[in-house]
Amino acid sequence: MEYRNSIIVRRIFISFICFGLLLGLLWGYLHFWNIQPNAPQNAQPTIPGKWKLTFDDEFNGPVLDESKWNTEDYKVGEYRNCCLNYGVQYFTPQALSLANGSLQIKTAQQEMGTRNYTSGAITTENKFSLLYGRVDVRAKLPKTQGLWPAIWLLPYDTNANLGGVFEIDMMELNGSHPNVIHMTNHWGKQQAYRDYTGGPDYSQNYHIFSIVWTRQTITWYIDGIARFQVSQHVSNKSLYLIINASLGGRYVGKPDSSTVLPQYMNIDYVRVYKPAS
Repeated sequence: MEYRNSIIVRRIFISFICFGLLLGLLWGYLHFWNIQPNAPQNAQPTIPGKWKLTFDDEFNGPVLDESKWNTEDYKVGEYRNCCLNYGVQYFTPQALSLANGSLQIKTAQQEMGTRNYTSGAITTENKFSLLYGRVDVRAKLPKTQGLWPAIWLLPYDTNANLGGVFEIDMMELNGSHPNVIHMTNHWGKQQAYRDYTGGPDYSQNYHIFSIVWTRQTITWYIDGIARFQVSQHVSNKSLYLIINASLGGRYVGKPDSSTVLPQYMNIDYVRVYKPAS
């Protein structure tokens, strides 16, 4: 009897040891790759500095707040941004919906106008811009061949043919590589960029994409962790926000037989801050 009890105790002890090792391996994996689990709704990343909120949209209303956002619309006479004229999609307000505290941009195979696909885009052009500060966008991204979700900033004097004086791409994603975030600083026809390849599949959970923009630097963050920084050719012009999900274009290629639609880009919130001091 004592022998049997000792075997049971030994097995329980070994089970605890194995369980502890598994937990340790999981923690080590997450720590090593700096991968954070899906942040809870309305989570805010810990980024150095003291900040004062100057613009936000939590997308809690029944419809998009038109005092804050323009909706790209290819219908004749409607709002058209200078620089969203790429891809094979027809931008339409019908691709946008609000539910459960998020804005959803739907990219679908659907004939509209002269095009076979529809999607959505919003901007703050002529409604809100910032000169230095911090921008946080919590989003769940789409993925498939040809999808090109992006969150970026432009100055008002951007010319679609000549290129803007400045452009900050907070994040771009090639739908065929859903674990890679592309971050870029543009000035004229030149650019400095980084592809962050150490992340998870960004279509599986929400993640927080941020920039901190000062006179001297622009720093890109993913889930509160700095991933890229530039200190040359930093914009000194006010910039407005663009959020869009395009289909096709030089960065991602055309949709093909492997493309799976519909896909959804979900935006939980947009928050913009200036230094509290």
